[in-house]
Amino acid sequence: MLCPYAFICLMMDTKRLETAQQVLQIIPSVMRMVASEVRAMKSPVALNQLSVLSVLLQQKCNLSELAEYHAVSSPTMSNTISTLAQRGLVTRTRSESDRRQVLIELTPAGTAVLQEIGLQVIARMAELLAPISDEEQDTLRAGLVALHRAFGGAEHPFPSSEEFQKNLETMLGG
Repeated sequence: MLCPYAFICLMMDTKRLETAQQVLQIIPSVMRMVASEVRAMKSPVALNQLSVLSVLLQQKCNLSELAEYHAVSSPTMSNTISTLAQRGLVTRTRSESDRRQVLIELTPAGTAVLQEIGLQVIARMAELLAPISDEEQDTLRAGLVALHRAFGGAEHPFPSSEEFQKNLETMLGG
């Protein structure tokens, strides 16, 4: 008996299935590179903690939101947050609008760690992408925007080249 998805696969455009398979094949390679860079830096945070810090860079969150976003249990996320708080990378504060709710936010030290790791990973990724032509890189960026949109992201998820340059200068202390 065929699995339910086998029928769906038979009905879909082969190009879409091929693209889906290629996306799934590349993600582990990218994540291995990121994990390798984080380990090589002797980073004070693990890859899963880095992901939490990245979310908190965008906005304050409560524990449940972080757990749901990372697809882990609340106790698991609580342990992660406790570790990050002990290292001074995040703080817990009561919400002004709902005193029952505790919000987790990035500290300046957490931001600094995230920026340092981010710069290292971006630099390594840029090295790996160096052999790719400018035209192929433009195509890749367009594909990443489409992929982001397919997963429910914003229409323009990434900063413009000018915004990226400004952010990079800020990260470098300039």
